[in-house]
Amino acid sequence: MGPLLLDQFGRPFDRAHGAQLAQPQTAAVAHLHQQYAEHPAAGITPARLHQILCDAETGAWTAQLDLFEDMEDRDGHMLAEMLKRRRALMRCEWKFEPPAQPTPDEERDAEWIEQWLRSYAGRQQLFFDLTDAIGKGFAPVEIAWRYRDGEILPEATTLQPQRWFVPDRATRREIRLYDHASPDGAPLRPFTWLLHRHAAKSGYPARAALYRVLAWPYVFRWYSARDLAEFLEIYGLPVRIGKYPSGANPDEKATLLRALVGIGHNAAGIIPDGMQIDFEAAAEGQHDGFAWMIDWCERTASKAILGQTLSAEARGTGLGSGTADLQAEVRDDIRDSDAEQLAPTITRDLAYPILALNGRCRGGIARCPQFRWDLGDAADMALFAEALPKLAPVMPIPAAWAYRSLRIPAPKNGEAVLQAPAAVAPMPAPLPGSAGAGVAPVAQHQAALRTGLPAATPDLLDELIDQARAQFRPLIEPAVATLLDSVWRSAAAGAPLTALRDELAGLLRTMPIDQLAEQLARAGFTARLLGEAGVDPDGAGQ
Repeated sequence: MGPLLLDQFGRPFDRAHGAQLAQPQTAAVAHLHQQYAEHPAAGITPARLHQILCDAETGAWTAQLDLFEDMEDRDGHMLAEMLKRRRALMRCEWKFEPPAQPTPDEERDAEWIEQWLRSYAGRQQLFFDLTDAIGKGFAPVEIAWRYRDGEILPEATTLQPQRWFVPDRATRREIRLYDHASPDGAPLRPFTWLLHRHAAKSGYPARAALYRVLAWPYVFRWYSARDLAEFLEIYGLPVRIGKYPSGANPDEKATLLRALVGIGHNAAGIIPDGMQIDFEAAAEGQHDGFAWMIDWCERTASKAILGQTLSAEARGTGLGSGTADLQAEVRDDIRDSDAEQLAPTITRDLAYPILALNGRCRGGIARCPQFRWDLGDAADMALFAEALPKLAPVMPIPAAWAYRSLRIPAPKNGEAVLQAPAAVAPMPAPLPGSAGAGVAPVAQHQAALRTGLPAATPDLLDELIDQARAQFRPLIEPAVATLLDSVWRSAAAGAPLTALRDELAGLLRTMPIDQLAEQLARAGFTARLLGEAGVDPDGAGQ
C-alpha cells in the first residue's frame, strides 16, 4: 500500500477510485446534455427580474444563470466591457514559485509544472474560461485526464454550463453537480474540476456575481431601447394621407389604403387616376429622454465592470481621445484583484492534482508550488544603469532585488549570458629576476602600444616608417634586450650604483651604433628626397 494521498481539500483520496479520472463526471448525468436555456430575458419586466433574483437567493438560481447568458448575448456594450476586463490578465506574465525554503526536489517540481503549463495548448482558453466567474459568480471547468509515458496529465479542460450546478440547501455555499438522485446534487469529484469562485461582492455565491448588479441597468436599457424604436417608428416617418374622390367605391378605397401602407416600405406604389397621396411633416417629438436613459445604463455598466467610463466613450466630450487613452486599460486595482482571486484556484485545482497524481508533491498542498501572476511594471533600465554603479560601492544591493525590479530572469547554471566586451589594458612589465624579464618586457610594451593605437588607412609615409622599423628591429631589439637583462640581473644581485653605471657604459659601447646611424641617415635621406620632389605623404602630388 502506497503513502496516503490527499486531495486538494485535505481529504484522503482512495487510489482505488483513480479509474474514475478516465471518465468525466458529467458523462454519468446524460440528462444534463438534453437541457437548454429558457431565455428569461425575452419580455422581461422589473417584476419578473425581482422574482428571478429572489429565487436565486433561495437556491433556485437556474433562471438567474440563464438571464446572465442572455445579457451577454443581447447587450453588446456590456459584453465589450466585460471582455476588456477578462482579457486584461491574458497579457500578464506568470510563474510557479516553490514554497519557502524549498528543497531541491521542490524546486524541480516547480520547474516541471511550469514547463508543462507553458506547453499545454489549451492554456489561454483555460485562463479565459476561468474568468467567466467574474460575471456569473463561479466557473466550473472539467478536467479530462490521460495516462501516457508513465505520467497522468490533463488532456483537455472544458467549461461546463453553470446551469448544470446547484448549491447545497444546508449552507448554500457548496456548489454541486445537479442530478436526479438528490435535491442537493452530487459532490464534485476530487481532482476532476477547476472550480473558480469570484466574489464581485461579499455574500453567498448566488449573490456575489457581478451580473446581478448589472441586471437592473440591463432591464432599464432594454425598455429605453424598445421605447426609442417605437418613437422613431411613429415620429421619424412623415404622415401619409390618401385622398379619394367622392363616389369612390370600397374597392378603390382599399386600393388606396394598400398603396399608403406599401409606399412606406417600398417607396413606390400605384393608385387609380383621380386619387391623391399627400406627405405631411412628421409629428414632433423629443428622443433625448430615451437616449439619456440608454447612456446612463451604459455608463453604469462601465463603472461596475471597469471602474471608469472614459475607455468606452472617446467621443465629443471636449476631452479628446488622449484623455480616454489614460483609462483605456482595466484599472490596476481591479485587474490585481481578479488575479489574486484566480491564482489560488490554479494552484489548488490544477497544479496540486497534477503533482500529487504523479507522486511529485511530497508535502501536501501546503508545500505545493504556488501560481503567481507577475503584475508589476519593469523599472526604468536607464535609471537603474546610472544609479546602481554609484550605489553599489557604498551599500550592499541584493542581486535578486535588481533582477525582480527589472523583470530580468536570473541566469541558470550553464546558461549563456550577455557580457560587456573586455577592455584592453597595457600589460605591466614583469619584476626583475622573473621568468618574463629580458626580451619579454620590450615585446609586451610594444604590443600594448600597438593595441592602443587607432586603426588608420596606411599611406606612403606609414610605409616608409614600417620599412625603417623593420630594418631597425633586428639591430636594436637584441641589443636592448641584452642590455636590460644584464642591468636587471646586476640590480637584483645588489650591485652598487657605480658598478651599474660602469656596466651600462660598457654595454652601450657594444651596441651597433654605426649601423644604426647608417640606417637613420638612409631614412632621413629618403624622406628629404620625397619632400623636395613634392610628394604628398597621403600619396598625391603637390
